[in-house]
Amino acid sequence: MLNRIKVYGLSIVIAFFSIIFISQVSSAQPYSCIPTCDGNDGKNLVFAGTGNASLTNNETTFLIRSSAGSPTMEFGIFDGDDGTDPNSFWDLFTSPITATLFTDSNGDGVGEIEIGQWEGDDMPDNDWFAITVPNSQNAETEDGDFRYILRVEANNEANQSLNSYKVRVDGSLALFPETQAFSIIVRAGTQGNFELLYPNANFNDPSCFDPIANDTTCAFGDPGCCLNPSTYDGNWKFCFNFEGDEDVLNVWDGDFDFGSASFDNQGICQAPDGIALDTDDPNTPPGIPSFAIGTEAVPQGVSVPTLPPDDNECFNTVLRRPSITYALTSPSGQSYQNVNPSGNKEWELFNLSTLPFDPALYDIEVSELESGIWCMDISGLDMLNLNAIRFDVPVLGLDEEDDPVPFDPPDPASVPTLNEWGLISLSVFVLLISAYYLRFSKKIYVRK
Repeated sequence: MLNRIKVYGLSIVIAFFSIIFISQVSSAQPYSCIPTCDGNDGKNLVFAGTGNASLTNNETTFLIRSSAGSPTMEFGIFDGDDGTDPNSFWDLFTSPITATLFTDSNGDGVGEIEIGQWEGDDMPDNDWFAITVPNSQNAETEDGDFRYILRVEANNEANQSLNSYKVRVDGSLALFPETQAFSIIVRAGTQGNFELLYPNANFNDPSCFDPIANDTTCAFGDPGCCLNPSTYDGNWKFCFNFEGDEDVLNVWDGDFDFGSASFDNQGICQAPDGIALDTDDPNTPPGIPSFAIGTEAVPQGVSVPTLPPDDNECFNTVLRRPSITYALTSPSGQSYQNVNPSGNKEWELFNLSTLPFDPALYDIEVSELESGIWCMDISGLDMLNLNAIRFDVPVLGLDEEDDPVPFDPPDPASVPTLNEWGLISLSVFVLLISAYYLRFSKKIYVRK
């Protein structure tokens, strides 16, 4: 009898703690990040001051969703400090940021009640600044989840300043596009940055680094180059949800500096070599796009030379071959290439359409614009090159595997994960063994 009680009690304890653990795992959510979750890859959003040919404003709005039943919401800012320290990672000169969180129960990106405000002066260099807040009833939607907006902005526009940063949440994250474009960069201007981006490079080795040219003697990607490996490969990904009920899918790329350069016969650097040259884009409307008015944007046209040339062989440490291009990839994996994006300080429109092809209006005619998550896959983006992008729909955050996180996913507690099924199976197995043991013990007892 005592043994039966022990086994039965042990089974209840195991089942109880398994259920507790399952509920805790169910409520936990992976991070969703823009542009990435990796602090060492160099890929950052950036606020750029005047003099940097910036095509965007110094304010960005993010949409945040926290699942129903979650008691708290955590968000984080990476490298939110300013660049007053000459050895600061990723930043240049002074441009501290401010992050302000508002409730957004309507989910329209307008913001309602301020939850809190945090200054970049209190944020660390090259690390995450994490803030956890209780989920507010004022942020609760009709569906029971919680919606917020996070507004990140630069406090000043110091000449040629650069403030690089990332954003993450432990729920769903999206960059709100309605009135804004955003800028990206990999700034490798300090020794600390280079050591992160090239973990195995020895810049004191004359066979690797030329102190006179202040650059390496080989380029990343060349077999045997001392720069290999690097945490930055020149590739970026931005994903978005497209409803599929439109005839046209639009993407704007700005200041991509499409063009290549090398040393000329006189040894002058940054001379266009004619391998990659920007051309006039026939379907980009004349003038400056309305969303870029007030920035340093110029009307679209032929831009030769670009500054800096994106594929610039004069500076091997920042070069990422080939010249910058990108593709729009559909939910089914169909890829549509833009092989000649924008030149210097200009915006170009790239679009797909199901309407009859007209080169003055559309780039590529497609039979269908699929509904679901599309991605913009950029390749060949050099370091130190400031670029801008604009979508007509919110940009989704990526998880730690660089996969897009849907903004409205199913409740994570509704479907057990693989690990949770394992725990459930273990609990059921223990209970069955216990029941069998009890029944077997009872038979022995009766026989006796």
